[in-house]
Amino acid sequence: MAEVLTIRLNTDADTASWLVLDASGARAGAVAHGHLEEAADLAAQRRVIALTPADQVLVTRVDLPVRGAARMRQALPFALEEQVADDLELMHFAAGRREPDGTLAAVAVRRERLQGWIDMFERSGIEVSAVMAEPSVVPSSPTSTIWVIEDGACLIRRPGETALRVEGDSVEEFLIFGDPRDSEIDGGAHLTVYLDATDQARFGAELDALRDTLTSLEIKLLPDGALPLLATTAIREPGVNLLQGDFAPRTGMQRMLKPWRTAAALLLALIALVVVRQGSELFQLKAEEEHLDTSIQTVFREAMPDVSRVVNARGQMETRLRAIRAAGGGSDAPFLAIMEVVSRALVAEPEARLESLSFRNGIMELKIAVPGVETLDRVSRQVEAGGRLDAEILSANPRGDTVEGRIQVSEGGA
Repeated sequence: MAEVLTIRLNTDADTASWLVLDASGARAGAVAHGHLEEAADLAAQRRVIALTPADQVLVTRVDLPVRGAARMRQALPFALEEQVADDLELMHFAAGRREPDGTLAAVAVRRERLQGWIDMFERSGIEVSAVMAEPSVVPSSPTSTIWVIEDGACLIRRPGETALRVEGDSVEEFLIFGDPRDSEIDGGAHLTVYLDATDQARFGAELDALRDTLTSLEIKLLPDGALPLLATTAIREPGVNLLQGDFAPRTGMQRMLKPWRTAAALLLALIALVVVRQGSELFQLKAEEEHLDTSIQTVFREAMPDVSRVVNARGQMETRLRAIRAAGGGSDAPFLAIMEVVSRALVAEPEARLESLSFRNGIMELKIAVPGVETLDRVSRQVEAGGRLDAEILSANPRGDTVEGRIQVSEGGA
């Protein structure tokens, strides 16, 4: 049968006690104590039940006529409002099974506290399937009041009631809330007390003094403390599991995907970076394309001012040149070769503005408005960069904030 690891949390820090049991609740190992990390190996391949300190939760019963887990969780805060000192928004409420009398077992705990326990287990590498409050796993009896005495406190459970924790230094203080003689159960007053040797030495005489007033008194020693008793009850008579609603355990798919979350986040960040970079490059290329189109339009209109509608600048210019060649018997090859180089030079210098051009006998003359002589010189050198053409600056005359320059371009050696 599958084994269960039950871990009992201490009130302070991240120390705990733990015990392995089989599926029937029988012990399958020794009680151990230490930090949670030390129990991680035992938790592997076993179902884990965590028991929370009794003084940090409220365990009770409510008369809640609604049905359905979701509706019960919605109604619980209002049903327990008078029993909870904190704001309801700060609390987590969990519902258990319905008792034969129609009441509902319920537990309330601060959300921050429950999340702290869950985080503590996760840091220790332990996956918990159930979190139960200690009072909800005190053994029950239909006829006897149960006391579990430990470290100056007593978990008391009357027949048909939920357990409560009472701190005290004497049996008389425990009797205030757990006197079996006040029971309305037929058959007399029965008391069963669980305690270790230390507490037996402390309370034994007072307990023996009760024998004459009770129908029965049974004292059971706990050589390893209360954990084996509570762990067995958690398996045989499970208490309310606090892992409900917002704190419900992850599904199998969620657990499988958890290790990949970081990798997925990095992948999404990389995709976003690539998209942004490609978008930026596309924007730059679009701007360059628009600038080139504007330069082509400018050159075309300067070269062919009589054309009012530009549809395809290259095609229209080639058509015009073919017509000129047919009429004059010349070739348009020199013009196109020079025009191609001049266009690239002007695109490379966006501050240069072509004002006019003329082409005769294989020589092109440009009139350009530039911010300064340096720009005019760069245009000239751009034209000559390919080594096929010669460019000569004919003039450079100041005109307001600009310089009007004239450049003559011809084929090399012409």
